[in-house]
Amino acid sequence: MPKFTRGVPQPINTGAVLGKTLLRQFKKRPHSYAHMPTRSVESTTTLDPVEVAAFHRVVEAPVTDAVHPGYLHKLGFPLAMQLMTDPGFPLPLLGLVHIVNRFSLHRPVLIGETVTTSVRIGQARKHRKGTEFDVLVTGDVDGGTVFEETATYLAVGKHLSSAEAEREEARSEFEAPGVPSSIWKLPRSIGPTYAKVSGDYNPIHLNPLAAKAFGFPASIAHGMYTASRALSAAQAPAGGYVWGAQFAKPVILPARVGFGVFDDHEGAARRYAVWSVKNGKPHVLGSIAPLS
Repeated sequence: MPKFTRGVPQPINTGAVLGKTLLRQFKKRPHSYAHMPTRSVESTTTLDPVEVAAFHRVVEAPVTDAVHPGYLHKLGFPLAMQLMTDPGFPLPLLGLVHIVNRFSLHRPVLIGETVTTSVRIGQARKHRKGTEFDVLVTGDVDGGTVFEETATYLAVGKHLSSAEAEREEARSEFEAPGVPSSIWKLPRSIGPTYAKVSGDYNPIHLNPLAAKAFGFPASIAHGMYTASRALSAAQAPAGGYVWGAQFAKPVILPARVGFGVFDDHEGAARRYAVWSVKNGKPHVLGSIAPLS
């Protein structure tokens, strides 16, 4: 029987991370910490069939040997947390907003394969609402790259003197169709349920009181849950592809949301959307495109 390593060798203590982060909110940062850290971190994980199957069930993906890219995203998450809770990281962790995610799958990654995941943080950029930066993730199997991911985060109202020039934003216009392809009923429990399979225990997804402390009327769904479930519903092609997600309005739980796939032309990008059935405002706008 093969031996499976669950998660990273030293899982992050979420309570300790949050405690450390809260303390940092009240400390004045030294001016020498105005730059993003340049180091990278990595871990090696053998993909466990039990953990992968649990993730697939939560995001309503078929349980097969091919691992959902949303689960592969999970491999880089604790490493990114490690970098963003480092004393030298110049932005507060609490309050960061995940605004865009781009995941390039070079080939299907299979259960039982051993993946070495490396993570580093790109240079900060000015943004009209604060400062944004990229978390850059690479996954390798047997020395060959099988996936690359760029997760873009925004620190609202925070500014760094070292930030590069603002990047021109490509804003997606969206008008909700009259009839969605399907309607999802998302219970309040989906936050804790997804946290268990993803390792993301951000309290705004788990506790209404914590969410209210950050200005939300109730707990909100994980953006990567919504995007991962959308990828499952959109039926990504076999082989490699690029999965993009742009996060808009948060999903306040419980919720009823619409899902639809658009521009489904052979060889072209397949676009998808998740939106509020109450007011038509988008939650996630994304695409699935062939590798260039």
